[in-house]
Amino acid sequence: MQHEPEEQTFQLQALEIREPDSNFDPLKPPESGEEYLMHMFYERKQCPAVVTKRSPKIRNNTGSTTIEMLDNPELPPFKCLLPTPEWQDEQVKSFQAARSQVLVLRRELANNNYDQSAEPPLTSDHEKWQEFCRNQQPLLSTLLHLSQNDLEQLLEKLSKWLQDPNSTVDLLHDVWLARWLYA
Repeated sequence: MQHEPEEQTFQLQALEIREPDSNFDPLKPPESGEEYLMHMFYERKQCPAVVTKRSPKIRNNTGSTTIEMLDNPELPPFKCLLPTPEWQDEQVKSFQAARSQVLVLRRELANNNYDQSAEPPLTSDHEKWQEFCRNQQPLLSTLLHLSQNDLEQLLEKLSKWLQDPNSTVDLLHDVWLARWLYA
């Protein structure tokens, strides 16, 4: 059975349905399942593809109507959806523990001799930062050398490198960039 282009769908037809021929009478009740399917096929062809109905609330003179915004007060969230005080306290404790661990590690790095090659560039030059990221793995020891300001600048640079229309970034080949984004 051939379909017209506008009738094609993504679903496959389950049954073979013959198109109504010249002997087909749509007013005559179907006598078999096959005739019933032909009636359905005929009725389907009579229906428009898209049916629209204009809302009676919409007026034709849209230029003179004004829309007033209702002042709806913001509803408070359901109490069952809010985090419990215990959960909030646990999150704060977890964050404070992680922050203090980072501070301890940074102090140890400052007190001991550490690898100077992991020092970030002391400039805002994009090329030097890109070279730094290409040559250094985003290990914790490397990230601890970066101040909060340097980390924020690095994130902005990574974002710009991805959005730059002139560069052809391929995360499969530019593994260094994927590693730094993941870190």
